[in-house]
Amino acid sequence: MYPVAFLEIVRLIVDELETNQLFIPGGIESLARAFSAQVFNGQTIAQWVVTRAVAKVARASDGVMLTLGDESETFVDRVIVTASTRAMQIDMALSAPGSVLTAQQCSAIDDVHLTSSSKVFVMTERKF
Repeated sequence: MYPVAFLEIVRLIVDELETNQLFIPGGIESLARAFSAQVFNGQTIAQWVVTRAVAKVARASDGVMLTLGDESETFVDRVIVTASTRAMQIDMALSAPGSVLTAQQCSAIDDVHLTSSSKVFVMTERKF
């Protein structure tokens, strides 16, 4: 749980963020397990995970180029960043000018500290 302040409660009520929620019997971890078990191009999503440090994320002509901590590069068509806000801002420079992200996305990274929770939800145009 996170500390609940009056303004957070007002925001939840005014924005109707507490409506139409679903209970997940297996807990939130079951959602992550189910997601990682999905098959994409013959491999599970878990097999696509890059477990090495990513130093830079750059847009390529038809996808995304990742520069890893050991200076090697790998090309991917999609990226899900699971890092702290500090890592996204400082280490990967995702919110810096010239970033691969749009100005609105950079602003979202810079403002994520305003969300008083350990979870960030992002709306995408389509499912993965």
